Amino acid sequence: IDDATEGAGGDLYRQARTARRELSNDFDNNYRVAKLLDTKGNYADRAVALDDVFKHVVLDGSLEEMRTVTKLLKKGGTEGRQAYAELQGQTIQHLKDQLTKNSSGQLSFAKLKTSIDALDREGKLDYMFGKTGRDSLMDLKATVQDALVKDPRAVNYSNTGNVVLRGLDALAAIRFPGASTDAE
Repeated sequence: IDDATEGAGGDLYRQARTARRELSNDFDNNYRVAKLLDTKGNYADRAVALDDVFKHVVLDGSLEEMRTVTKLLKKGGTEGRQAYAELQGQTIQHLKDQLTKNSSGQLSFAKLKTSIDALDREGKLDYMFGKTGRDSLMDLKATVQDALVKDPRAVNYSNTGNVVLRGLDALAAIRFPGASTDAE
């Protein structure tokens, strides 16, 4: 029907169709938010694990997908806003994990840089954390690059690695609720 009546009826008709589309989106979006935030049966676990949402939206999805899902979460009341804050926290935790994910036990700037650059290239850092948060993460990346010892045989007497990890923990705790501050 929409295709058959496209362009018919004048301005008033087009305004009514636009209003109907927006109303439909609101109802569809409410269903999607409910599906994201619902729990399984009588359990406290979510029907859709936040890890799955994080991987699909933040790591693998496009910026448009991220905007759609986060807009839905922000409209989802207190639980939705909390879920969005947890996605932000999970992003910070992911970056921290990339920094510490190294079989030799040393900090890995390369993995942190790859992760930050991928999120930044797609505009996700700016969207999730705003310009200030994005700039803080870029400054942290530059600091880590400067602070890490290049020669793996050198000894880190200044304890720089622990300082960097404490900085990530502080960033997660202060600005982005939901990030784990436990050292893993």
